[in-house]
Amino acid sequence: MPYEETSTAPLLNRLQATVEVITRGFHHRAELIELELAEARTEATAILTTLLVSGVAVLLAGVAINFLIAAIWWDTPYRVRSLAIVTGIEVAIAVTAVIRWRTRLSGWQPLATTAEQLKKDSQCLRESLTPTEPQNL
Repeated sequence: MPYEETSTAPLLNRLQATVEVITRGFHHRAELIELELAEARTEATAILTTLLVSGVAVLLAGVAINFLIAAIWWDTPYRVRSLAIVTGIEVAIAVTAVIRWRTRLSGWQPLATTAEQLKKDSQCLRESLTPTEPQNL
């Protein structure tokens, strides 16, 4: 009987150590998630603020340019052509701004570091829980 108790002691110690490692790992991952969520919130705020400011600025600039062009060319036969050219330029600028915004938004990966670390943790845990056969020397 004493032999059985001593043979289970290493197993219990290993189980206890595994639980401690998992608990510490969970705590560290929770801290990492908290940090990345704060960064994600900051990045999302920056993206939305940039979108709002640039949208308003483009709108106001477009209206001002249209009025300016209309005032300059109003009494000439070229007024429609000049307003069409300005409108085309404004559309090109707007499309470029939307493409840049979508590129930045699609390139943004919130919690990427946490996901990568959790993959590594999962792999490490699988490796540590896989029974290994004793090697004969």
